[in-house]
Amino acid sequence: MFVSETMEAEYYGFDYIDGDLIDQSNERFVSALSKYINEPMEVLYQNLLHEYGLLVRTNPIARFNLERLYLTSSKIYRSHKKVVFK
Repeated sequence: MFVSETMEAEYYGFDYIDGDLIDQSNERFVSALSKYINEPMEVLYQNLLHEYGLLVRTNPIARFNLERLYLTSSKIYRSHKKVVFK
């Protein structure tokens, strides 16, 4: 699950998180996604990882979300960390 609002952040232990960080994370994710939405899935995924990933150095919400971002296609599950065959 992604964190995209204050109550979700609190649920996942981000007490007293600045709502601007959540907004920044949401805006960056949507911006990158909309830019590549018409590309093949793998291209979209790789560019989304790159562009959204630039935010993780300064935004703990983006870091949390990026750790949970993966691509599922057929029997291959890809995350930004590894490829797992099921």
